[in-house]
Amino acid sequence: MLGRGFCLRVLFSLAGMLAASHFGYSQSLDWRSRIQALMDKADSLSMLSQVTFHLDNIVKPGKLVKEAWHYTTDREKVVVFEVHYFERDTEFTEVYYLNRGDLVCMEQYQIHYPLDDDDKIVWGEVCFFDGNQVRQHVTIGENQSVSKYSRDDYSKLMQFRQRYRTLQENMALMRRW
Repeated sequence: MLGRGFCLRVLFSLAGMLAASHFGYSQSLDWRSRIQALMDKADSLSMLSQVTFHLDNIVKPGKLVKEAWHYTTDREKVVVFEVHYFERDTEFTEVYYLNRGDLVCMEQYQIHYPLDDDDKIVWGEVCFFDGNQVRQHVTIGENQSVSKYSRDDYSKLMQFRQRYRTLQENMALMRRW
């Protein structure tokens, strides 16, 4: 499940390293190496244990989508969570990597599933965060839902915080069961 995101993240990582200037290259490796190590650990933990639940979400008046949520913890702290849902023949996926509750990487994808062809990544975005600022932002493809995903850094953080709050609320509900 996190495999497709991992492959795309590797692609984005290579693109980001190639685009880095000679001056900033050595500095960028320090923070990118740290974030990559956190993401690799989270992905490894996800292969061992992951919790899944489903939520119905109203995306606009009269439009309900069923979201699948997956999360992984390390020492009772969330290290990665993923939300995905379908609208007609397009899957929307959001993946958030955390370090001590802070966002370090946010991935978003739109994947088209035609009936007679292989799936196609229509659009993808990866943002690497250092503190509350986007340190590196890489996109591929053409965004078909501009209003949904093309946002400034602050809006990306607000989207994460809203999703993270929803996750925490549902984790608390599941613990009561």
